[in-house]
Amino acid sequence: MAYQVNPHVQRLARHLPFATNSGELYEESIDPGEGRPAIPTMALGYVRRLVDSSDTSLIVLTGDAGHGKTHLCRRVVQESYGYDGAAALALIKADAEGSVRINPNAGRSPLRPLRILRDLSEIEPASRGADRMAELLADRGSVAIVCANEGRLRDAISQGGHPELEIVLETLERSISEGTTSIRPDVHVINLNWQSVTAPTNSFVAHLLRDWVADRRRWAACKTCDAASRCPIAANQAALGGADPRDVLPRRRRDALEQILRTLEQSGYVLTIRETLMFIAYVTTGMMDCVAVAREDGRSGLRHWGHRDFVWALYERQLSAIEKRQLPVLERIRRLDPGIYALPSIDEALVRVLDREDVQQETSRSETPPRTVRDARNFAERYRVRVRRRRRLDFFDGAASERYTSDPVRDAGERALRIGLRHYAEFVAVFADRTDTKDIRNRLLDGLHVLQGLRPAPGLHFNIADPAFARAEGRAPIIARRFQRSAVRLVPLEACWSDSELPKAVDWTPRRVAIQFGDEATRLELDLLQFELVARAAGGVVARRFYAAESRRILARLAAIAGTARSDTTGIQVMDGDRLRLIEIDNDVFVVGDP
Repeated sequence: MAYQVNPHVQRLARHLPFATNSGELYEESIDPGEGRPAIPTMALGYVRRLVDSSDTSLIVLTGDAGHGKTHLCRRVVQESYGYDGAAALALIKADAEGSVRINPNAGRSPLRPLRILRDLSEIEPASRGADRMAELLADRGSVAIVCANEGRLRDAISQGGHPELEIVLETLERSISEGTTSIRPDVHVINLNWQSVTAPTNSFVAHLLRDWVADRRRWAACKTCDAASRCPIAANQAALGGADPRDVLPRRRRDALEQILRTLEQSGYVLTIRETLMFIAYVTTGMMDCVAVAREDGRSGLRHWGHRDFVWALYERQLSAIEKRQLPVLERIRRLDPGIYALPSIDEALVRVLDREDVQQETSRSETPPRTVRDARNFAERYRVRVRRRRRLDFFDGAASERYTSDPVRDAGERALRIGLRHYAEFVAVFADRTDTKDIRNRLLDGLHVLQGLRPAPGLHFNIADPAFARAEGRAPIIARRFQRSAVRLVPLEACWSDSELPKAVDWTPRRVAIQFGDEATRLELDLLQFELVARAAGGVVARRFYAAESRRILARLAAIAGTARSDTTGIQVMDGDRLRLIEIDNDVFVVGDP
């Protein structure tokens, strides 16, 4: 046999941002007929329905770069207007400002002409971009799609001097606060920052792993390669894709990889489709391609590369500052490293495995027992590295715990414990129908008391301290607002939105819970990390340095809620230990009593 070049592997390498030939990352430079899978998304179906509606005049696709705005436009032209992929992409590239009308191809339904403003950021100055948007909105004979990130959209409209475009900003604000996509039938704003790549009903990550990794047809060329048995890329494909569709282990590993990304999304990280493509390509190839594999095998052999699997790429490979900047999801993942979290029931099984390995290798080991303190430290460090790697491998395999099942909810809870999330099961329980969240609500309210420096004494009320006196250790903080616990509700954020279209417009993953205080407008939103912080605080554990940013956000939001208080009392309410006191001034004398 000879070395083979697998076109699929070379295509994966072109998705890496670190390579000079990373052309597959940008819609304008790809070949629509190759490489990237045509995965249907909720946003595509939603935009196609809007284009088909006679009421629609303007569709604004907003969100961070990389969400696939240009890809959506190309797919609409291709699937609704009847052009092939190459022709659709050529039409979009040839007219960046939406000057030309795209008419339905022959034999298509009588759709109105389509105009596409490909990227508002490319139009200078920003006011001219607003002029173009106003023109597109006024053209009732066509339907227009405008692609813009949020900052540029706000700048253009604020500088443009077109009052008719204020409806776009108002819809954008409503999309952030209420999940609204339209408040007028002719204008729609779809905020793709809410788009999830791990949505339970249509996971882009799951589709991508099946198409790129598990589809054995893409890897047929590797079977005849001389380096097949030693190639780390082939080893990753076998570990994540498997040779038999009935094999449970590769599917379990893919599920674990998907859960890591879902956890990041639920923790507030916006993972774009472009970064997802880069990440899956990186995990599969480990920064190599077929040419590099052949070169390394011919130079020094690949046998010493056996440990460079997808786990090494995720957690152990040294990342440069440029790589962290170009693929920031990697650094986020390493904050949830299963190798650094110890669970006695897991570690005991893993240590037994390591001990058996040591016994089996005892006869061939050239290493002498440690004799000095330095030797002992070096031995302990090597053993610690081995334990951490075993924890990471077992996170994906679940062999040591023997607790992973075919129940995805239970498995997700088990994995979350392995990455330091003790209250993940409670977080997802809020999103489940017919789940009693009373105990979870009370735990969160107690945790919020602790974060404010109040004693979480059992009672019927929840108190918000005056922001100037919150966390006043050893003092009697002033209470700015008080709520009956029975009036506080714990619900998914989307349950606070009335008539919201956003969960139907994009692939949706529940990411935040909301604590509602009395009315729907007064609420505290918590993502997964903030939920974890508050729930742990209720048990007396507050890692203030690790959760410093989340703690500041929570206290700032509580201060805003406290600022809306309308006090009916004439005195000052003070928390004295676990008891509320009312201080009033009567004839220049302080009077302390019960409220």
